[in-house]
Amino acid sequence: MREMRDQYEAAAQRPALQQPANDIFAGPLYAQVQERFRQRILSGEWSPGRLLPAETELAASLRVSLGTVRKALDGLQAEGLIERHRGRGTVVRDQIAELRLRFDRLRSPAGALSATLVSEVRWLGTDRGLATEEEHKRLALPTDNYVLRIFRLLRFPGDIHVFERLVCAAALLPDLVYERPPPSDLTALLKQNYEELIHTCNDEVRAVPASTDIAAHIRTSPGTPVLQVDRVARNARGTPLAWSRTHLPTADVAYVNAIE
Repeated sequence: MREMRDQYEAAAQRPALQQPANDIFAGPLYAQVQERFRQRILSGEWSPGRLLPAETELAASLRVSLGTVRKALDGLQAEGLIERHRGRGTVVRDQIAELRLRFDRLRSPAGALSATLVSEVRWLGTDRGLATEEEHKRLALPTDNYVLRIFRLLRFPGDIHVFERLVCAAALLPDLVYERPPPSDLTALLKQNYEELIHTCNDEVRAVPASTDIAAHIRTSPGTPVLQVDRVARNARGTPLAWSRTHLPTADVAYVNAIE
């Protein structure tokens, strides 16, 4: 009790959490606290695996109630940013490593994860232009918005090739120079540079005949049935971050989905 009282007395010298001018923090007090904690995680200030301060210490440091802090942590747990362990405390999750496994659906004939198989990511080019009608729809963009289109080839052992086109709003990646290769890991790029985290993905899978261009990239014959996977990745607020369209040869790579 003495230690708790000392924490609150020390916190009395700090300014109370005020309503920030930035609209990102607008809303109820617990939502402001949640967003403040969220930014600490996404910016790396609270790194993966770190044990967070005790709830009482967090409440004291911001001069808010314990209930407000707990509600904020409940929200972060629902987002998948933290884990709470009885008797151990609250730990920041390694979102990047977990997301790679969570959203990885490609398998080799032996069943291995594609993340463990990719031996090369080759950049084929980047294009910037006005969004097409389908890009507007997939990314929920206002009219006359610009997008970045990244084209790359993933090579697997055994000379297996997968072609991918990745599209995102140009405003989302303002510092990305499209004349040079972008980082191969978009998930890490969004988190580390722009404090955005992929929270959910929606996939559409269909068999399509390979066009001449696609066939050349994945080394098959035009007209051969290939698997087309359309994926829209969203953040915790439901905002689309990126749309990818992947083509892969069905004889060598499979799309696997576990239904629980």
